[in-house]
Amino acid sequence: MMSRGERALLQGARVIITGESGVGKTEIARHLHSFVANGSDPFIAVNCAAIPESLFESELFGYEKGAFTGALTEGKRGLIEAAEGGTLFLDEIGEIPLPLQAKLLSFLEDGMILRIGGTRPRRVNVRVISATNRDLLAMAEDRRFRLDLYYRLAVVNMPMRPLREVPELLDHLIERFLTAINQRRSVPLALSDDLHDRLRAYHYPGNIRELWNLMQQISVLGEDEDELPRRLMATTPRRDTGPASGPDADTDPTPDPGQSLREVVADFELRIIEDAIRIHGSKRKAAAALGVDIGTISRKTRKEP
Repeated sequence: MMSRGERALLQGARVIITGESGVGKTEIARHLHSFVANGSDPFIAVNCAAIPESLFESELFGYEKGAFTGALTEGKRGLIEAAEGGTLFLDEIGEIPLPLQAKLLSFLEDGMILRIGGTRPRRVNVRVISATNRDLLAMAEDRRFRLDLYYRLAVVNMPMRPLREVPELLDHLIERFLTAINQRRSVPLALSDDLHDRLRAYHYPGNIRELWNLMQQISVLGEDEDELPRRLMATTPRRDTGPASGPDADTDPTPDPGQSLREVVADFELRIIEDAIRIHGSKRKAAAALGVDIGTISRKTRKEP
């Protein structure tokens, strides 16, 4: 059965992929491209957060010769033109400078671009996929992102769940990454049961990207507890030992039937935050590891009188 993204691209609609950093948005975009494209069709990935604001227009739209001091004498086509006939993937779309959003919106509406210093618009035929870890609607309310641009980009929204919410993927990903790593090793890497359990129990604030990073570290450092990241080695392995009993039974994460959904979510968030503070040693470092600001950590750990 086709996914909503596959159906959307087949019908010429635009797709936006949303989710936390590291959940695999680029891989999903490449999959969608390969589903609808020929092997020779270009896939141009643009990290909007990595382009300086002063260069954004020239990088995306290109420029004509002599357009500005330092321009190439023959001019330069932009990344949109480079994607002609294929897919333009705009990653971190929420980082596009506000003044450039109007020009991007114009291209999405009529398929025409105008290079810097140019006078003749050019038609470019591309599929557009975008991705973000930001709340674009909230940004629109703060007038940091154009609402009309959001609706042009988000014909179909593909939200990606963080790895901690889909633990059933862990075994598959661990095996897949292990296979990739062993292709570059003369002696195959094998994980001990204990380390495998720790990998399965970890919360992965960095999502799939963090899992791959940890697997690479294990490949290089082995299973030396003094060398591997403390956040992983401090994780208590989950084992299927049946119902909790005895003096530690109150640590069972099963929610109290009398709790509201808001209370359950708050308790779960607090447990993750407290684990991160214990592992990383401070609230500031925990905030960085979880991808939130220090104010969020302070607010959620504040003890009510």
